[in-house]
Amino acid sequence: MKRFIICIAACVVCFACNKNSSEQDKPQAKEREDIVLTKSQQELISFNNEFGLDLFRQTLAQEKGEFMISPMSMWYALSMLANGAAGDTRSQILNAIGFPENRMHEVNELAGYLSEELTKVDNTVDFSMANSLVANTAKAHLKKAFCDSLSNYYNALLVGYNFAAENAKALAAINDWASKHTHGMIDPLLDSLNPSYYLLLMNAIYFKGNWNSEITFKTSDTKKDDFTLADGNKTKVDYMHTQVAQLGYSSGQNYSRVRMPYGNGAFVLDVILPNEGKTVEEVVKSLKQSDLTKQTAGCRVDLKLPKFETSATIDFVKILQNLGIINAFVAADFSVMTDDDVCVAEVFQKSKIKVNETGTESAAVTVITMKYTSAGPGDGPETIIEFHAVRPFIYAISEVSSNAILFMGTYKGK
Repeated sequence: MKRFIICIAACVVCFACNKNSSEQDKPQAKEREDIVLTKSQQELISFNNEFGLDLFRQTLAQEKGEFMISPMSMWYALSMLANGAAGDTRSQILNAIGFPENRMHEVNELAGYLSEELTKVDNTVDFSMANSLVANTAKAHLKKAFCDSLSNYYNALLVGYNFAAENAKALAAINDWASKHTHGMIDPLLDSLNPSYYLLLMNAIYFKGNWNSEITFKTSDTKKDDFTLADGNKTKVDYMHTQVAQLGYSSGQNYSRVRMPYGNGAFVLDVILPNEGKTVEEVVKSLKQSDLTKQTAGCRVDLKLPKFETSATIDFVKILQNLGIINAFVAADFSVMTDDDVCVAEVFQKSKIKVNETGTESAAVTVITMKYTSAGPGDGPETIIEFHAVRPFIYAISEVSSNAILFMGTYKGK
């Protein structure tokens, strides 16, 4: 076992020196090629989207202001964690994210397949995902089978540092990894590194896409106007405005929705606007997965959307406990990972999104730390729909052929 930890430590140089390739001019959009999924894979993604909505509801109840989360990033981090768990600990983790325990192998295969395929569906969109395990070489004794699963299915970078003797070096490398894999959007990830940590599991996800050619926002048309806050008061925000975009449109019992495509249309931003008199909380409470994935009718839309940036750091421990992950934090069984008595110490996610006239850039990093256990309308292209997002709304970024939800958030004008 010591030999394996030494092997991990030898990868430190690779970890610290890993760099993202510099951005190049985006090529012309190629025709969209859908991700081919088996019935079983479609079912697993559907399960996971339900988890994403549950995670979003729980976060909305906890967070006072606007925020964004990445359900996909959390799924990958928890799936890696589940690979090291056994018994009720594994069952609770997999049940929370919607996966039956006896399908761990399918989950792993889907994780590897989806992360690769999402990079191919739109040649004009910059999408990337990265995973890493950072072990405390002074404490961690990891089993080879667990590390092999993370390497083979999640392409995870496995590295090691002595968190006490090399604290500053380890902290700098962790923050450098997060910054590089989010193109500087998440920097720093950690302000400090607890030397008592056993290990860190991390997932980073990055997305940058320009609007589809159907959508043209001119910066000269961006103007300040009133935005109605949840309490009824008004504030001034910068609105982007276009009058001729032909967009997907649908409506539900208490909301309307537009679908704004990026690049060749593989990735989309759904903006869900509660009807007047309805709150974000009321809409989210009744929101179903089908509300985000159902087809939208092509309409001409007078679109008015705030130009905004949102960043958040969210503690997910209580949220995950509310979703049924209990044992991982207390009576944990991570015997597939190690023979040491360890449990989860923290689960948090840092995220950021920028929406402007050009498109959207968003990123998130999910971190799991572990420690030793202590004791509608629109029936034709000539229909004109007015969609003015002048009050708090919900948004989601997803890939249309798989229906996989990458990011979800709220905008409240603050």
